[in-house]
Amino acid sequence: VGEKTAEKVKAVGIADEKALQLIKEQQRITKEKEMAVIQVETVKQADITREANIVHAEEDKATTIIVAEGKLEETRKEAEGIKVEGAAKADAEKLMQLAPVEGSPTCSPTAQAGSRSAWRPTSPATTRLK
Repeated sequence: VGEKTAEKVKAVGIADEKALQLIKEQQRITKEKEMAVIQVETVKQADITREANIVHAEEDKATTIIVAEGKLEETRKEAEGIKVEGAAKADAEKLMQLAPVEGSPTCSPTAQAGSRSAWRPTSPATTRLK
């Protein structure tokens, strides 16, 4: 009678141990599946983050290009303004240098080359005398 009880306890113990092993195996499989899900989520989140970073970088690039083009255009207009201003100043200087010459005595059209009287002032007063 004691042997049968011992055999019965042994069989129950083995069955319990096998049941625990099956439970542990199922827990391991469940954990692997959970980890696979976490891995997929992590990879997807990394892809989303990478794509968002690319979009932000492209926006920054476009903004930088637009700002640079604006600065370039501003510099071109400044240079053009300086060029026009310089040309205007040069023309004004040239006119200032020519102004006294136009008011000074000039050669009369009737004067002969080599004549002492070749240089005569041509002013309204002398023109009336002709």
